[in-house]
Amino acid sequence: MLGSAVDQETLLAGDIYLEPEFAPGAKAPKFYEESMKTRDERIQWWVDGRFGCFIHWGIYAQLGGVWQDEKVHGYSEHIQRKGQIDQATYAEVCADKFNPVDFDAEEWVKLIKAAGMRYLVITAKHHDGFAMYDSQVSDWNIVDATPFKRDPMAELKAACVKHGIKFGFYYSHAFDWGEADGPGNDWEFKNPGGDKNLGGRNWWDDPVMGKELPRIRENYVNKKSIPQVVELLKKYDPDIMWFDTPHKLPNSENWRIFKALRDTDSEVVVNGRFIYGFGDYTTTCDKPAQIKPTSEKYWEAIPTTNESYGYHSEDKSHKPAAELIQLLIKAVARGGNILMNLGPRADGKIDDPDVNILNGFAEWMTMASESIHGAGRSGLPVQAWGESTAKDHMVYLQVFDWPIDGKLRIGGLQNDPAFIHLLGADEVGVAAKRLDDNTLELNVPASPVSEASTVIALEFEADIQTSKARLLDPVALNTLNVFDGKIDGSTLKYENGARGYKADNHRDCLKGWTKGSDTVNWNLYVREAGEYEVIACYHGLKEGAGIKVELGNASVGGKTSAGADVKQPLGTFKVVVGSNKLVWRITDTDGVERFRPQALILKPVK
Repeated sequence: MLGSAVDQETLLAGDIYLEPEFAPGAKAPKFYEESMKTRDERIQWWVDGRFGCFIHWGIYAQLGGVWQDEKVHGYSEHIQRKGQIDQATYAEVCADKFNPVDFDAEEWVKLIKAAGMRYLVITAKHHDGFAMYDSQVSDWNIVDATPFKRDPMAELKAACVKHGIKFGFYYSHAFDWGEADGPGNDWEFKNPGGDKNLGGRNWWDDPVMGKELPRIRENYVNKKSIPQVVELLKKYDPDIMWFDTPHKLPNSENWRIFKALRDTDSEVVVNGRFIYGFGDYTTTCDKPAQIKPTSEKYWEAIPTTNESYGYHSEDKSHKPAAELIQLLIKAVARGGNILMNLGPRADGKIDDPDVNILNGFAEWMTMASESIHGAGRSGLPVQAWGESTAKDHMVYLQVFDWPIDGKLRIGGLQNDPAFIHLLGADEVGVAAKRLDDNTLELNVPASPVSEASTVIALEFEADIQTSKARLLDPVALNTLNVFDGKIDGSTLKYENGARGYKADNHRDCLKGWTKGSDTVNWNLYVREAGEYEVIACYHGLKEGAGIKVELGNASVGGKTSAGADVKQPLGTFKVVVGSNKLVWRITDTDGVERFRPQALILKPVK
């Protein structure tokens, strides 16, 4: 809902940069502190929704990730920067030809809604500075600069309202390659904030480039960024605003833009990339493959269906729907959201592989949506077979790996459900048997309902009672991910969870393991004595790291190999009944980082 009207002159009056509230190094200004008092109320729809659709769509789709017969690596929406394309050429090859006549807002929103997505965030302006809406602030927009002459944002807003989907915008507030006075374009306009790193990352502190700040503030922040943010709020009344790359401007300027937003609209939800460390919720790294532990109350992961956010005609690395469904489940099980990205084509259609993924979600959501929307943490530990979500007095067992012996052991569950049923197969009975104070066993059918995740709903008459120790399953494969373990030490750290392209830039792992005193560990309990093969999963930076895995008095070890995604058997050990800590440590003492751990696998030996 829009707040009281604030005229443009009031928003831009004075040199706010010099006011103490916005000075470099200042803490959060008063307007922000006041706005956070009502955060829980305005963000509740977002929490309940849990699953949204991110759309990167712009005139860059015209090139499809290819410039001068060369495939652009990674993000196709960065093609102007990656190809060092001057503004006149970019306008000629992209804007002049962009005519997405097959765009149908109704078709998009119906697909999104069927997939279980409850909110949509689309690029109103990406880093190329092009407005994908009818902007009165700049004629570098889809109505004035392309043959399309329509406002797809207005059409999407109307479709979202019609179908009950929350609607909002991505807006690149601090990075603009299309403006002679905007941060980022250093190949044509010689501005700071680009790949040449003119003046350094904090260019405003540089004695030479810092002199450019008044020009950028007046001609870009005052004349484009603030006016367009206010324009979007007033014209479309979005439910959410999603910002990015704030490090291209000093925080003093970011706060000015943020204040203009809050003066215009007090209830719009704002993500955590307007200013790092601030906002209504935190955003993960781009393209997360794993969920990094966080203490944040509200957070959102932003995977994309392949390796680009914008449409890339040469990127065929689309993930199976099941993989993305499981990532969504992992996020909800840890109290977070997923904003899954699609990159539509230049003709206005959602690409076929993305349609297939959305249809895969739709099929699963038809039976399992109640385990996602409004759900969150269950209190149960991660299980050998998968994850669990919960809401009210319901626990939803999300079974990724169906048990081969027809018995599903639930570790850490201390009270019994009153009712049990399989979502999507209510006619199938599921019997329960209490094995001990911490373990419940279910007799399940021979085949799963879904290959992505079969959901078993447990309904309780009282509060759910759980314990934190994880059951070492005597039959199933036990994969202990490092992101679910606990780090002890001073140098070993969680990476951000993203995949890279080679061993030394993968982020789905821990990093900085140089001290022998540092460990990663998991609290386990064992119901049945037995023998397990231990397999170490890691990225090897160099050969020869000494590693050791201990559980009670049992241990195995070895030397690592070089390479990405190494799975190295370390041997077998026998375990005894009881609770204990599984500890992974290194035996080197020379301070060299030789590998980055991903997981341990404990495989029962038959």
